[in-house]
Amino acid sequence: MKIFQPIVTGSVTVSGSVTAIDFTGSLYGTSSYALTASYALNGGGGSGAGFPFTGSAVITGSLVITGSTLSTEGFTGSLFGTSSWANNTISSSYTATSSYATNFTVESTLALNGTLTDSATVNSSIVGSNNLFTQATGSRTSAFGKYTLYKGANARAGEFTTAWNGTTSTYYDNSTTDIGNTSDVTFTSAIVTSQVQINAVALSSGWTVKMLVTYL
Repeated sequence: MKIFQPIVTGSVTVSGSVTAIDFTGSLYGTSSYALTASYALNGGGGSGAGFPFTGSAVITGSLVITGSTLSTEGFTGSLFGTSSWANNTISSSYTATSSYATNFTVESTLALNGTLTDSATVNSSIVGSNNLFTQATGSRTSAFGKYTLYKGANARAGEFTTAWNGTTSTYYDNSTTDIGNTSDVTFTSAIVTSQVQINAVALSSGWTVKMLVTYL
């Protein structure tokens, strides 16, 4: 049987479908494409170009990735997506809008761009000074704390702010009005051997005090 192999040097217009087993030219089209076969990137099948891809690819429709991971080994452009990413080498920018189904929990301190966030709890105060935080000052010169305290029917919440320079500290407490009477508990700060201490000073025992503080 004689096989017909046409050679086209101009253009071809096809109104139906085209199946190309070994394509070495350029293909431009305005239809949609449905890929029903399996394929392996970087495979040696055919004479067409595979990946890594060094040209430009323009997709005017939708690109659907049904897996959970997109791996890019030599990507130098921009990447946008809503899946999870395993990026080996990305030398430009990427934007992801992943969602998280679990909580983000920090068991110790949280360091973020030069700041430090910590929390402390006194479950039942003693009479006198109850230390909440002792932190090396380093290059930090202030701390901002949010607190709540209560005992029985007595409660208040507020913000404790302190600043320091050398061996001197200053502070103030800005809080809600009392439910009952919470005047037995006040907050102070002091610099002791290059460390800043934040304390809850109680005139009576049994107070629960919680504070979240960020150092700047």
